[in-house]
Amino acid sequence: MNKLFILLCLLFNFQNSLGQSKRLADSLENRLSMSFTNDTIQINTIVNLVRELYASDANKATQYAQKGILLSEKLNFKKGKVRLLHYLGLITYYKGENERAINYFLESLKMSETIKDNEMTGVNMSRIGDINREEGNYKKAEQLINQALEILKKTNNKTFLISSFFHKGLLHLYQKQFQEAIENFNEGLFYAKVIKDNRLIAIGFYYLAEVYLKQNNYTQSLNYYYQSLNVNLKINNLLLLASTFNNIARVKISINEIDSAIIYSHKGLIVAQKTFHRQQIEGAYGVLYQSYQQKGKIDSAFIYQSKWISIKDSLFNEEKSKQINLLQYNAQIEKNKIEIEKQKAEIAMKNILLYAFVGVIVFILVVLFILYRNNIAKYKANVKLQTQKEEITEQKHQIETQNANLQMLNEEIIQQKEEIKTFNNHLEDLVENRTNELEIAVDNLLKQNQDLQQFSYIISHNLRSPVARILGLVNILDKQAIQNTPNESIINHIVSTVDNLDTVIKDLTQILAIRNNLDKTKEMISLEEVINIVKNHLEDDIKRTNATFDVNFLEVPEILSIKSYVQSILYNLISNAIKYHSYERSPYISIKTNFVSKYVCLSVQDNGIGMDLKNMDIYKIFGLYQRMNTIVEGKGLGLYLVKTQIESLGGKIEVESKLGEGSTFNVYFLR
Repeated sequence: MNKLFILLCLLFNFQNSLGQSKRLADSLENRLSMSFTNDTIQINTIVNLVRELYASDANKATQYAQKGILLSEKLNFKKGKVRLLHYLGLITYYKGENERAINYFLESLKMSETIKDNEMTGVNMSRIGDINREEGNYKKAEQLINQALEILKKTNNKTFLISSFFHKGLLHLYQKQFQEAIENFNEGLFYAKVIKDNRLIAIGFYYLAEVYLKQNNYTQSLNYYYQSLNVNLKINNLLLLASTFNNIARVKISINEIDSAIIYSHKGLIVAQKTFHRQQIEGAYGVLYQSYQQKGKIDSAFIYQSKWISIKDSLFNEEKSKQINLLQYNAQIEKNKIEIEKQKAEIAMKNILLYAFVGVIVFILVVLFILYRNNIAKYKANVKLQTQKEEITEQKHQIETQNANLQMLNEEIIQQKEEIKTFNNHLEDLVENRTNELEIAVDNLLKQNQDLQQFSYIISHNLRSPVARILGLVNILDKQAIQNTPNESIINHIVSTVDNLDTVIKDLTQILAIRNNLDKTKEMISLEEVINIVKNHLEDDIKRTNATFDVNFLEVPEILSIKSYVQSILYNLISNAIKYHSYERSPYISIKTNFVSKYVCLSVQDNGIGMDLKNMDIYKIFGLYQRMNTIVEGKGLGLYLVKTQIESLGGKIEVESKLGEGSTFNVYFLR
């Protein structure tokens, strides 16, 4: 009964807040309609109106922002255009359109740097960093957000500073650094309370609730979600409201309050549909599907499951497209840096020429002044020709000396011009070479990501969606109703077949993860430590076959690489050596490292059944789902993963083998 009363109070406050927010927006719109002049005051009114509307009526906010940008360009009011571009970025960002959002933020950033608007420079950097955080580029995100905080701390705009604290907290939250995230959110929340900004206070409570939800502390999480909801109802931030309702519903499911979860998820769905926020619509469908499934309402569960899968697949494809565009954006940033360096070099060259020109002019003026004085002296000498003949001779000697010095100075100036010309030519060649290298790198990235996008398309459309639907139907199927019937055997075969297909999809997803995780942090890896981990995983197989090892890492005990890749490579090679051992002798596996040219060679040699390489296609060894021998069970995935992982690290793999004697796999890591 108490929960119902609280819910009714929230609804009442929500209606009141809608009215208050609408009255403020109406007031600003009336002020615009009463203005008969196109000036900066009108643009500032549009900026305030867009700020009030972007979270509650995105379409209207977009229309006003575009109108304000046109007026700002007409009046050359760059400060207004910078802010309106930023709010367009926010609108598209909250719709989940990160590609368009980052373009708006980037355009706003360039203009704010030009007019030295530090507030907008800082907040745009922070937003771009937050998008990089969403895409998994944590290092780039941390660099941009820290830079934004340093800039904003020197300004008086606490609103933008608070947003940057929240962005840094989200970065820690995504990396499961919970204590650091709580500190950042509390610091931002403190400033939000100081300036009494309900919009930011609501967001701060929401983020704290997110941290405790990640830690499964449902009591604290609900407490902060309710605080966020109470504050949000005063300012009508529909985007935050939808997310808050959905997350409360998720917590309710976790604590088994299913009816309450259904109520909150329906509210979240209604608000999300008003704002066209597809991520929140997908979240609401997912909660409703789980809730009705737990209540045993199969028809409702199936309806919401279908809607959830449909929108989730759509968002999955868009996410992959965003990642490709983000890579292109980062490449464009690097290209812009090169262009800036080139411009700086050109400016430096112009400055040198300018200083040289000024020096020549000054020198000529000095010479003219000297000649002028000499002419006066000659005039006086003509008057006193007889008495000052020696003085005239001495002055003539001085003039000759000065002329010689002038000639030497002219030669030095000519030499400096030649040096400047040579330097300029060298600089142009250097910039051109770096530009060509960057273009080649960008082309390679585009080609790789096209392959990745095609691979993702196969998984999401041709395999993933139908398997997910079949598994969903099997999960909600009442299995007790078909026991001891002829259909039970059919259902068991269906489940087995779907599980096999699901295994294939997981294999393909693992391969995709390898191609898509090239930016993982490299570290110095102890090969002895990795070997011990692999032996522990294969302990049963080693004991069963009585396998022995000869390990020699004296020449190269450590390598700089990605630890999970190195462990996977050794695991697959050693397990294959045991799996394909000869039944005439116990497995003997030799593992060693040595330097080979620009590589570190990791060699794994066994005394197994071996292969006839002359009569075997190399694709049969390293191809996906290709098997060298059908006597031993296997999927044909291990060596394909080894080849994919080492090539993604810039290395290669080679094989030597004799039938009946054994095989040697040489894996080459870049030094």
